[in-house]
Amino acid sequence: MDNTFRKPYEYQEDKRGLIILFISMILSIDTIQTIAFSTQTHMYMSHIPVLSYIIFIMATLFILYIIYTAVVV
Repeated sequence: MDNTFRKPYEYQEDKRGLIILFISMILSIDTIQTIAFSTQTHMYMSHIPVLSYIIFIMATLFILYIIYTAVVV
């Protein structure tokens, strides 16, 4: 069997830094952006409390999805 064969999910060592950068960018920037968007939307939609709660629930679910994406990658 050829020793140079790599499975698709095995990364080369020189690209591991890019993956770590990708994960850290996902966790930091997307989370901050989601929180900022949900608080800004709350300021404009505070007169409709149900819509405000739905936006916060969606933001929480999206942050959980971001964490899930970082763990899977």
